Amino acid sequence: MTEKKMASFNNKFNTNYLRYNENNRHLYPTKDVRDNNDDMVLYLYQNHYCLINKDNKAKGIEELKKNFTKIKISCNDKNVKDIKNYVVNTDTVNEDNTFFWDLEGSTNKLGYFEPWAAGIVRIKDVENILGDSLNSEENVNQLKLEELNNNVEIFEGITTCLTDMFKYLGNINYLESATLIAHNGANFDMWLLLTKSTFKPYKILEVGGGLIEVRYTNPFTSNENQERIKQSFMKKIGKKNPKGDFLQKLIFIDSYKHCKYSLESMCKTFKIPMNLRKSKLDHEKHTLQNYKSKRDEWDPYLRLDVISAACCVLKYSKVMMDVVGQNMSSCLTIPSLTLKGWFKHLTHEEEETVHTHTDPYVRDFIRKSIKGGRVFAAIRDFNSPLWNKILEILNKHADVNFTQKGIPELLKWYNNFIITPTLENVGQKDFKWLEKPIAEEFLQNETVHKIKELDLKKELEYLKRHKN
Repeated sequence: MTEKKMASFNNKFNTNYLRYNENNRHLYPTKDVRDNNDDMVLYLYQNHYCLINKDNKAKGIEELKKNFTKIKISCNDKNVKDIKNYVVNTDTVNEDNTFFWDLEGSTNKLGYFEPWAAGIVRIKDVENILGDSLNSEENVNQLKLEELNNNVEIFEGITTCLTDMFKYLGNINYLESATLIAHNGANFDMWLLLTKSTFKPYKILEVGGGLIEVRYTNPFTSNENQERIKQSFMKKIGKKNPKGDFLQKLIFIDSYKHCKYSLESMCKTFKIPMNLRKSKLDHEKHTLQNYKSKRDEWDPYLRLDVISAACCVLKYSKVMMDVVGQNMSSCLTIPSLTLKGWFKHLTHEEEETVHTHTDPYVRDFIRKSIKGGRVFAAIRDFNSPLWNKILEILNKHADVNFTQKGIPELLKWYNNFIITPTLENVGQKDFKWLEKPIAEEFLQNETVHKIKELDLKKELEYLKRHKN
């Protein structure tokens, strides 16, 4: 508990607890000193609050240091009662009901995106059509290419394309729930779905300002599917004629949470057949006013987008199933996939039991104490094959013998007086040891000019920070 929190604690519960600061020999909070009549005050020792006598603090601290013993205790069933085994659901989602979808859109007069086309394909259909062809980078034959394109559904219309996609899903027989994946959907497609559609989600999972998962019940679920969902629910709960709606569930997730590449890079990384890889489209030419007349341009592009992404998801999920027994549809992010994979392959009864505390306050306290993902620069110096040549030129003109320690200043000068300005700006304003002949030779020397191939500005910033 900090001093500020102790003051607020005292104020809230009408108490006057004090903490002794050994460094300045003061009691805190100072505003509560007068009202405190206790014999004991709090003293922080080795991250533990202990009680010491207020009138004889020095003796109390001495005894504390003499008798204090820090015991490391691990949580187990014998010494901690309020715990339970930490369990993670490792079931996998059947990817027969997984789809890949994508939106095309343009900005309106206010600068906001409006979707005017949606494309969707069932990933299982892509797998059945391609078969072993998915394992090769060679072009797939024309028949398979045409069959793939025919399995992609395209919906056209400003905002209505989303409604039509939901209607299409709701009328697929025996489809009680579906997982819909979009690449970078959390930053584009899923946001457009939330802001431009007329129906509302029943669950939004958002972490750190970014979308992770969005769930909908499909209002366009066909009567046949509703009846099937109802029958399935009745079997599960063993109850006749349950009340409520029995609508299809649609779960939207983002493949970028697993593979932080562009779709173009993903196609290369996963070695997708060449004629199934993402193509290019000049999006600026397609507007809200002319998209209908340009369908022959964007339609094949959109079809190929969802096909190529579906291929990437297929290959990713296959590898992950082989390695950790999980697929993309079962896990929202790659950390969750890793955790589920670990739980699935580790027999806790035989090796290690993971516990979690049942008390929400304790759980929150523990989570706040966890530190992870720290990154720091471990490079202690910078070296370049050009330095010897640079030193040679410097020492040729300078009165002093330059070493590599002078290179940071040299790079700074090179950036300020050669790359950014012109030769006329070169002077002795900042660096007395720099003469005009040095600058002229720098400008004429090809080897030194190769330094431009390095990202000089970035290196310069690094060298400024680590100059000493």
